[in-house]
Amino acid sequence: MGHDLLCDPVKAPDFRGGAPDVEDATLQVLASGPNDRWGNMTLLFYKAISTARRRVWLQTPYFLPSEGLLKALESAALAGVDVRVMMPRRSDSRVLTFASHSYVEECLLAGIKVYLYDAGMLHAKVLIVDDDFSTLGSTNFDFRSLEHNFEENLVMYAPGANRVLARSFEADAAESTRLRLADWNRRERSRRVQESVYRLLSPIL
Repeated sequence: MGHDLLCDPVKAPDFRGGAPDVEDATLQVLASGPNDRWGNMTLLFYKAISTARRRVWLQTPYFLPSEGLLKALESAALAGVDVRVMMPRRSDSRVLTFASHSYVEECLLAGIKVYLYDAGMLHAKVLIVDDDFSTLGSTNFDFRSLEHNFEENLVMYAPGANRVLARSFEADAAESTRLRLADWNRRERSRRVQESVYRLLSPIL
């Protein structure tokens, strides 16, 4: 790898192929925070994932899902939906890297395609569902972001935006390693122990 992860530029969706056509799009700004009665962002993600019919593509710097969101992803994959999760191989926090990677094995067992981004720190926070729904913004797929931080996302009901974000996801996938269960299970025992320990701390990270 050899990257200075803290100096990598923030990656934004690649609009070189042209900005999405949003003439007929429905756009919505959704805010969430610790003062929410219902947990707006959690409900958004859960509803989007659980109603997916074709694909769920997720990019996040930190992958620390609640039990409900993890089961939603697994259920979608087991039902034949193309579920892909992309996270950095090494994030800007060693602890969060181990905690995020602790979820990889059960995702792979459920049929979720997991990609580790190799070209530095992955900053994209994007969810793409089917062909006409997508959301991006400040929200990470982790406990702190969903339950404790004030966050804001743009929700787009627009096939054009969906296509552009999907192309950006595929470009990032070309700079990533798709994990295979047999290979992942060969990692060092010491790493497995660290992942398990930091997994216990996930709700407070």
